[in-house]
Order: sequence, then C-alpha cells, then structure tokens
Amino acid sequence: MADRGKMTYTLKHQILDFRGPIGNLEFSSCGSWIAASVGSQLSLWDVQSGKLFHSHDGREPPIFVRWLPLDNAVYCMFRDGWLLMVRLDSKAQHITTKGFPTNPSESGALHESGLWLALCSGSATTIWHRPSLKEFGWTPLSTFNLPKYIIRDGEHIIAQHVFWANAQQVVICYKHHGIITELGTGQIPNLQSRQSQNFPHKCTEITFPFCLRHSTDRHISTGACSFCGVDGFRIAIAFLDKILVFEQQGASLRSVNTYTVGREECNPTACPLTFIHGGRHIFYGGLQEAVAGRMNGKRLQTFPHNENETGEDGISSVAGAHSPNGILRLVTARGGTINIWETAQLWPGVDAKGISTHSSLHLLKYVTVSTILGVIVTALAGVLLHLIM
Repeated sequence: MADRGKMTYTLKHQILDFRGPIGNLEFSSCGSWIAASVGSQLSLWDVQSGKLFHSHDGREPPIFVRWLPLDNAVYCMFRDGWLLMVRLDSKAQHITTKGFPTNPSESGALHESGLWLALCSGSATTIWHRPSLKEFGWTPLSTFNLPKYIIRDGEHIIAQHVFWANAQQVVICYKHHGIITELGTGQIPNLQSRQSQNFPHKCTEITFPFCLRHSTDRHISTGACSFCGVDGFRIAIAFLDKILVFEQQGASLRSVNTYTVGREECNPTACPLTFIHGGRHIFYGGLQEAVAGRMNGKRLQTFPHNENETGEDGISSVAGAHSPNGILRLVTARGGTINIWETAQLWPGVDAKGISTHSSLHLLKYVTVSTILGVIVTALAGVLLHLIM
C-alpha cells in the first residue's frame, strides 16, 4: 500500500481549446468526461482525447454544473432559471437533452439523488422536487426566508451560497452566518407524498457564525461538504482570502481550522474548493496554483499552471474523480486551460469527490442482510405450508 503522506499527482492531460474563463467544472462519475461552462455555454469533453463532443448555449451563465452517477447525466442550472439535463450512454454516442423552467437564481445545488433542488434568490431559498429520475417535471415545495435573528440593523442580506449537507439538511450561507436547515423528521424521499403546504421545512436549525475580523471581502466564494462517517460531515466555506472548516459534533458544529490565503496567492475573483480523499483533505484554487492540504493547514501538494499563461485571473474551478481503471484524478482550471492530474495511489474506502463510501457500504450491507432474511423467511414459510398440507 502506498504511503498516504507521500501521495503525489502528476500532470497527465491538458485541454486548451476554451474561448474564455471556465466558470464551472465537473467530472463524470467514471472520470472519463468533463463538463465545463464558459460564459453561457455548457460543453462536454473527453479526458483522454481532449475533444469536445457536445455543447449547449444558454441565455445566462450557469450557477452550477452537477454530474449524477445514478442516471449518468449532467445537470446545468442557468442563472435565468433554466435547468438543463444532458444524458449520455456508456460511450457518449447517444445523447439526449431536456430542459425545465424554474425561477431565476443566484446560487443553487442539486441533491445527489437527483430528486431535490435548492435554489437561492435574494434572501430566500426554495426547494424543488420531482417524483423520480424518469420524470423531469419539477415542483416547488417550500421556501426558507431569511431568519430575523441574523439581520443586523436592517441591512440587506442575501443567500450567497447553498449546498446539501446530507439527505435531510441544506446549508444556506448568508453574509455573516451559515444555517443548516433540516427538511423533516424522515428521509427526504419519504416526503414526496406529503402536501406542499404541510412540508415540514424547519424542524431544526443550526446557526454557525463565520467570525471573520480581517477578511478583505465577506462575499462567499463557494462552499463544500463531505461526509466523514455515517453520522457526521464537514463543511468548508471559502471567502477570497480565508477558508473556514467546520465539523459536525452532535447537534452543533465546531470550528476545525481557518485557512488564511496569502496576499500573493489570493485569488482576486473566487476561491473554488472541494473535499478530497474521503473528506480528510481540502483542495482549493489560488491565484496561480491549486493546493491540496490537511485539516490542520499543512500543505500536501501544489498544482501550478503553465507559466506562459497570462492574465490576472486565478484558478476558477477544481474537482476530483476516479477514472475507470481506478486512477484518482484531480482537475484545475485557469483562464481557458484545464489541467488534469493523476495518481495511482488510491485511498481505500473513499471516492475522489470527497464523500466516503462508508455510507454506501453500510447501505449495501443493510440491503444484503435484508435480502438474506427475506430468503430465509420465504423458505420457512414454504416448509410450514408443505407440513400443513
């Protein structure tokens, strides 16, 4: 087994054909394709060949791009409220697209099940739902308004970022606070049969202050979440010059660390980030390089971009995935260039998107045990029926 502390990535592929800065970046579930947005266009690229095989022009720039492994489809939400789905077969030879109008939004997040959508507009966050992956008709279920206790002297506060913490909880980030809102007492899929007006969208709320005293800008750049076990998760909130990391501790969150990005490394427009290695490490983009680091702030590796690249734009997007042969891939984007990094040193029991497979294994064990018990019960019933007859 490879030494985890010496895990290194090397630059393997580059995609250079983009016509402008890359705003969103996402690997497919197998790591073979990349979805990227440039301006108002969504484009799909093959990693090995670096060739573009599909593109779609929207009216407004996308606010998120998400590739779901359950139906091998990429979802792109445009700022004007248009939700686009592009579904591919295993070889990307047959491509189908669908679209649905929602509300214009500044931030959004799609749940990994593909059934739940959170959209932020102004200070409000609306949850949308569809019955199954086979249907593409979305219905708004409930809206979270800005809590009064985080308003300071009547100032105008908007929901700057939203993402899913787990199957029941949505993290909404405002100017000074983050709020974790629990959507109900049961799992989200069990709520689809309830009436919209009875949707229990505020069973519990956890408020955690950002407590930034010397930040150059309080506008949230991005956020990320990673499960670090069956019952816990980590949350990272990025500003331009600081990254705050929180960890679940019972019914509350505790601060794990605050990353301070140096002035010479500070990204002037954004600080994209994600969790990697099962939530153990964080991966973020600075001005001229991306950084993989531990929770204690120690750097593991830097990912520089080509020195010949010009311009003042920093790293605009980062992501990670597994390839079909098990190779771990990380990707960084700066300007019109995408760099793809690889390592053959795998972390056992985790995927590259930063979500531990422990939960999936736990579910698999549950399904397996349930199946075995079902077979045993059926066999016993057959024996009893045979004895009675």
